Amino acid sequence: MKNPLGASWKPKVAAILTLIGPTGLYFVLTSLAHMDSSQATSISGAVFAILASFGLYVSKQDGVSNSPTPLAEAQVVVPVDHPTMPAQVAPVPLAQPVPVIPPK
Repeated sequence: MKNPLGASWKPKVAAILTLIGPTGLYFVLTSLAHMDSSQATSISGAVFAILASFGLYVSKQDGVSNSPTPLAEAQVVVPVDHPTMPAQVAPVPLAQPVPVIPPK
């Protein structure tokens, strides 16, 4: 069975746990364990910090590219000599400067 979260699953799991874990833990501590709200907040805050640190630690896994197309291969850059535009080659022979008439 293929992993539904893809090759870089650890950062995704850490992000999901960071979002859901502290809130769920706070609910469990206040509802089921009947803990004081300030104690539950400090405990769930510490859990959030640990999970966020874990998420930063696993944000780049070995051998897994963060590129949207990890299997794409770079193409060789080939210099191309572009011909210059005709206006750059020679000026138009009938072109004359336009006189500027000051407003009255």
